Amino acid sequence: MSQNELTNIRRQIETAYEAMLQGLAELAPGKARDDCYRIYTEHVGRYQYKLTQYVSDAEAAQIVCAAYEKASQNRKRTGS
Repeated sequence: MSQNELTNIRRQIETAYEAMLQGLAELAPGKARDDCYRIYTEHVGRYQYKLTQYVSDAEAAQIVCAAYEKASQNRKRTGS
């Protein structure tokens, strides 16, 4: 896998997490919020599976966790 592909997948995961966090912030607790969370975690899961075709399961999990952490930190910094 090229570094470019890995970078693109990481960006896609970060974008999915940022969208999820934004959606969760805008939705009241309930089914819609639960559905938002489920949809985005399934989406990220597909990216994680794609990563495991190129890196170990553990490394893929670390990439996903790092992307979530980055998205969370970005959200805290921007206050949105």
